[in-house]
Amino acid sequence: MPYSWRLLRPVLLVAMLLALAVPLVVPVTYAQDDETVTIQGSLQAEALLSMIREAYLVDTPDASIVIDAQGPSQGFSALCTGEADIVMSTEPISDSQMASCNTRAATFIETVIAYEAVALLAAPDAELVCLNRDLVDTFWSLGAPADVSWADLGSTTLDSTVTFYGPDDASSAFRLFASLVPAGELRENITTTGESAAIPDKVLEENSNALAYMSLADFDALGLDADILPLDIGDADGQCVPLDQISIEDGSYPLMRTFYLYINGSSAQKPAVQAFLDFTFTNEDAGAPAAAAEQGYTVPGASIFEADLANVENNRVGRTFTRPLTPVDLVTTADGAVTVGGSSMLYSLISPIANNFTQTFTNADIQIDPLGNTPGWAAFCTGELDVLQATREATADELALCEENGVDPYVIDLGYEALVLSVAPGNDWVDCINGEQVAALLSAGTDDSPAPLLWSDVDAAWPETSLLLVVPPLNTGETDYLMVTLAGDLSAAIRSDMIEDNDPLYRVQGVANTAQDEANPNNGFTYLYWSDFQASEADVRLLAVNDGGGCVVPTPETFAYGSYALSFPVRYYFDKTAMNDNAMVRAFLWHFFSDNTLDRLAGQGYEGLDVDTLGTTEKDAVFEMLAGYENQPPADADASEDADAPAE
Repeated sequence: MPYSWRLLRPVLLVAMLLALAVPLVVPVTYAQDDETVTIQGSLQAEALLSMIREAYLVDTPDASIVIDAQGPSQGFSALCTGEADIVMSTEPISDSQMASCNTRAATFIETVIAYEAVALLAAPDAELVCLNRDLVDTFWSLGAPADVSWADLGSTTLDSTVTFYGPDDASSAFRLFASLVPAGELRENITTTGESAAIPDKVLEENSNALAYMSLADFDALGLDADILPLDIGDADGQCVPLDQISIEDGSYPLMRTFYLYINGSSAQKPAVQAFLDFTFTNEDAGAPAAAAEQGYTVPGASIFEADLANVENNRVGRTFTRPLTPVDLVTTADGAVTVGGSSMLYSLISPIANNFTQTFTNADIQIDPLGNTPGWAAFCTGELDVLQATREATADELALCEENGVDPYVIDLGYEALVLSVAPGNDWVDCINGEQVAALLSAGTDDSPAPLLWSDVDAAWPETSLLLVVPPLNTGETDYLMVTLAGDLSAAIRSDMIEDNDPLYRVQGVANTAQDEANPNNGFTYLYWSDFQASEADVRLLAVNDGGGCVVPTPETFAYGSYALSFPVRYYFDKTAMNDNAMVRAFLWHFFSDNTLDRLAGQGYEGLDVDTLGTTEKDAVFEMLAGYENQPPADADASEDADAPAE
C-alpha cells in the first residue's frame, strides 16, 4: 500500500465517523418559481390538461405552465416533496402516498375535473335491467368463454348466444373498459363498429342478440330516447346502481374512473396556481368543462367545479371526494335508539331532520321529548339523553354535573334566533317595550280589570287608538316564550280575542297595512322570529325591549352579545360517551351534515349560521372524529385479553 494512503487513512476514517454521527437530513424542496405552475402525474390526463393550458395561455400569454407527465407514482412523490404544484391522476391518492406526504408535513387539496364511464347496452328482448359486476368481469375479460348465452347473464326471455359489440381498440372507451376488468384486456371476439352511433343500432335491430359497450359520453351525445337505456351494474354488495350523473359524481357506479387534480397545499397559496385553477374550474368556454366535453369525457356538474374552487380558496386539505360517504359502519336496517330532549322551541327543526334520518335507517327509533332547557340539561348531564337541543348555554352547576358524570359533549353551533316585536311604521308612541307592558297587552282580563282594548289602556301616555293584536297560534310557543322571558310570568291567562295566524309573513304584513287604516291608523302589533322577518318586505318598525337593564334593539350584534333579551342560541349537544357505545347516535350526528339537513338548516335563516363552514371544515372534522370511533377495538377486547393473562 502506498505510504501516502497510509497517512490519509486515519483522516478518512475520522471523517467517515463524523459523517455517520450526524443525522442525515432530507430537505423538503418546493417548486421554487412562484411564477411557474408545475404539473406532473398521469399520462392519460396529459392531453386534457394540455388543452386547458393552451386555452389559458391565450388569455394569459405571460403565464408559465409546465406539464411533465411521468406517471402518478412519480407525480405524487413530487407533490409530497413540493417539486410539483399539481398532480394529475386517474386514481385516488393511496394510503401509502398520503403517508409519504404526512412524513414531510405536506398537505394536498383534492379536486375533480372529468369522468369516464362504460355504458353497457343489451338487446331489448333479453329484458335485462341489471348485470352484476362479477358477470361483467367474467364474460368481458380476456379468457372469457367464446360462447355465452343470455341465460348465463340472467335473462329469462332469451337463451340464444350473445354477440359482443364495442368501439375499436384505439378508442378511449376500449382502453377504459380494459383497465376495469381483471385481465386488463377485453375478450377476443368483440365485433367492432366504426361510428359510435352504430353500436346502439346493433342493439336495437330486429332479433338482436347484441350486448355492447360504449362510453357514457358517446351515449349521451347521441341523444337517444328511452327505447334504450344503459344497464344498471350490481356493485360488491349486490345493489344495482344506475348509470346517471348522481352515481357518477358520488362514485358508486362500478364501471367508471375519475380524473383528479391534487394540489400541493403550500402551492395553492401561490397566485399563479390560484389563477390557473380558477380558469380551469370556472371557465365554461375553455376550462375543464369545455376541454372535458371536447375530449369525450363526462363533464362534472357545476356543483363539483364549485366544490373544487371552494376547496382551493378555503385550503380544504385532505380527501374530500374520495373518502367514504359515511364514517359510520352501520347497515341501514340496523336497530337502535337515539334519545333527544331539551327546548320545545326547536321541535319544529329536529322533527323533520329525524324523520328524514329514519327514511334511511328504517329501524331507528328517534325518541324526541321536549323537556325544556333546564330539565334537558339535567337529563343530558346524567347520561339520560344522547342529544340535547338547547336554547341557552349551560350553567356552572350543569357543567359541573356533566363533568362529574363523564359527559363530554360535541357541540353543533347553529347560530342565533330571536323573537322580534313589530308595530306599524307610523306608530310613533312606542319605541321600547318592557315586560309589564307586554303582560298588559297579552293577558286576559278580569271583571275588575278587563283586557285593554286601546293602546292608552296599556300606557296612559299612548294614544286612544284601538289595539289590533295579530299573533302566532298560542300552541306554537312564541307567546309562552315572550311571556316567561320578558314578563317573567307563564301562569297568566292569555287573552282569546287576538287574531291568530301561523304565517309570520302574513302577520307582519297585516301590521304594516294598518298604516292605511283611516279609523285606527298604525294600531297593529305582532311578533315573529328574526329568521322569518328576514324574508319579509313589510314596512314595519322593530321595537327595542327592556328586561330591566335598559332598552336594547334587535341586531345580530346584540344577539351574539346576549343583551337582547328575546334572543337565544341554537345548539345541539351530542354525548361523546353515547357515541362510543351507540353507533346509531354516531349515524344521527353524521346525518346533521347530510345535504338534506344542510339545505334545511340553510333555509332556517338563523343569524350567524355559516352553512358553508358547517358543510366543509366542520364536516371534515366530524368525519375524522367519527371514523376514529370505528377504528377503536371492541369495548371488551382488552377485558378478554386481561382475563386470559396470568395473575401477577
